[in-house]
Amino acid sequence: MNPKVWEASGHLAGFSDPLLDCKECKTRRRADNLIQDYDKSVNADAMSQEEDRIVFNIKPALAPIKINILPLIKKKHAKKARELYTMLVKYFMVQYDESGSIGKRYRRGDAIGIPYAITVDDATLEQETVTVRDRDTMEQCVIPVSELITFLSKKLW
Repeated sequence: MNPKVWEASGHLAGFSDPLLDCKECKTRRRADNLIQDYDKSVNADAMSQEEDRIVFNIKPALAPIKINILPLIKKKHAKKARELYTMLVKYFMVQYDESGSIGKRYRRGDAIGIPYAITVDDATLEQETVTVRDRDTMEQCVIPVSELITFLSKKLW
């Protein structure tokens, strides 16, 4: 269609179509297509009660916040978790969350699309290892703190 027709009809002046560029795969997506990545599923937890799990399955490279740092017990693990936050914030967009139970913190991160959660627990204090949880598979792996930046860089980019 001729561009003058679009201009005469008023479509050019007020038209906004925000796009997101993925540096990883070199593609461009419309922002409204991200809603397709929003998933709600029902899971049965350990108490046999049904619970909704809302997950924003955005690609890790497109997620605005890459990592959620979660101390298992606030009073016991918060200091080490804040040290990890300070270390990782230089390389990634990181969020720190210590309110509520660990399961609810995982769910909050899943709902806003944070691809990885790092849990600081007793093993972190004793052996310098952390538990890294993947949002999409819910699998957890134990990683030494010294290898954390390399591991996350490979997973995120």
